[in-house]
Amino acid sequence: MEKIISSFILLFTCLRAVAEPQRPLIDSYKITQLSLVLGLTIGLIFILAYLAKKLALNHKLATVELKIAGTIPITNKDKLILLKSRKATILLGVSPGRISYLCHLDTQETDCHEKFT
Repeated sequence: MEKIISSFILLFTCLRAVAEPQRPLIDSYKITQLSLVLGLTIGLIFILAYLAKKLALNHKLATVELKIAGTIPITNKDKLILLKSRKATILLGVSPGRISYLCHLDTQETDCHEKFT
């Protein structure tokens, strides 16, 4: 009798499991919600990157206008470079592993001649 009751319980459990529809782990609502949130996040990142590039906040604060006014090759690897900015003119010596500050040049007079003689 116990075997018959346990068989009926097992049979009803199996029938109940077969009769109930299985819910998928990820349904279409969750996929839609996930896609929407992911799209909004990526869109926000692109918008912020575009605004940062257009406004150029970092570049305006840190930009120093340096222009190479001239170069004079000394050897195959060494050369002199004249840099100009708004307020100063600087003479640099450049070699493969080193950049050396040589002197500061004024526009009216040259004080480098006294330094190297």
